[in-house]
This record gives sequence, C-alpha cells and structure tokens, in this order.
Amino acid sequence: MATQDSFHAYVSGRLAALSRLAYLLCGDRHAAEDLVQVTLIKVARHWERVSAGGDPDPYVRRTMVSQHVSLWRRRRRLVRLTERPPERPVPDAADTVTTALAVQAALAKLAPGSGRCWCCGTSRT
Repeated sequence: MATQDSFHAYVSGRLAALSRLAYLLCGDRHAAEDLVQVTLIKVARHWERVSAGGDPDPYVRRTMVSQHVSLWRRRRRLVRLTERPPERPVPDAADTVTTALAVQAALAKLAPGSGRCWCCGTSRT
C-alpha cells in the first residue's frame, strides 16, 4: 500500500511537468494526455523498483520518450483508408516504342558486319 501511495504522490507532484514534456514531444494536447497516461501505466508496473533507485524522474522521462517513438513508428506503418482508392499512373508505352524505333533506325544505317562487338570490342568481320 505504501508503494501505491508513493506512486500517487509522485504523479500528483509531477503531472504538470510530465504533461508539458509530452506536449513538447507530441505537439497536440490530446495526444500528450494519451502519452502521459500510457507512460504512467508502464511506470506503475515497476514503481517499487523505480522508486527504490532514488529519483524516478529520469526513468519516467526516458519511458515517455521511448513510448512516443514507438507510437510514432506505429502510426507511420498504418494504412490510410480513403473513400476512393488513389489513382495510380498507368505505365506509358510510348517512350518504350519510341526508343525501340530509334534503335532500329540506327541499326539499319549500319552496314552489315561493320563495327565492333559490344561486349569484347572485337571486329565482327
């Protein structure tokens, strides 16, 4: 019970400072409140060990930053759903055809057997 009381005392005394830190990390008040809540839940699980080490602030702040990074990474991986699927560009075959025709025209200008092999440089004649 003393552990629970010391946790409540810590949260009561440091909630404003933790909320400011969370706001600096998130930039949004509601996200900051969620971050503080998740952080305190994680810290409460290990409060006896955390408080026994002396000042719990560095541990709590580190937990908050790690949790923020984890949430940020998780949100980056989410798929965003829209009403209509995004339009995907259709590959344009015109460039490929134009290039092929230009190569054929250049090869037609060459005399049969003229030039060198492209791979080893030897004469083809």
